[in-house]
Amino acid sequence: MPVWPGQPGPGQPWRGPRSWHGQESACSGAWEPRFLEQNSLLIGHAAWDGYRLSGRGLLICHLAAPLEPEHDWRLDGVRFSRRYVARSEVTAQLRHQGLGPAAIRPSLGALDSYDPARELVVLLSGHGPELIALLRKLPTAPPTCFELVERRWSEFACAAVP
Repeated sequence: MPVWPGQPGPGQPWRGPRSWHGQESACSGAWEPRFLEQNSLLIGHAAWDGYRLSGRGLLICHLAAPLEPEHDWRLDGVRFSRRYVARSEVTAQLRHQGLGPAAIRPSLGALDSYDPARELVVLLSGHGPELIALLRKLPTAPPTCFELVERRWSEFACAAVP
């Protein structure tokens, strides 16, 4: 479940600008949990690869196009790009994306405290406002995602835009 340290518990969403807490998003129709579930291995792979190369950081996932209203999550994939931003560059990147202090402060707190071997911090964009989440209790830990995807890269290479 995505949570921010020091924020309200489940059932009490943090209503900061462009932020997400809990299983569903009031911002854009709850596409985020479905997207994260459908792409969990690629997201975990990118987060762990970024951490291995740059240390703590934020994974940005940008949808190649907004989702169609009739998008069927059981059948349709989503094209997206992934980019890892090292902790030292996150503030500048979030400002560049138009986020203010109300979104940046908790993001930095999450980046300083998350456990990269079990959790990740992700920014989702490309379908409504940008959403930042600290993902905990992942079904597959980022290092395991990395190993699985590396072993089977040919299956995943077409699923995401580099």
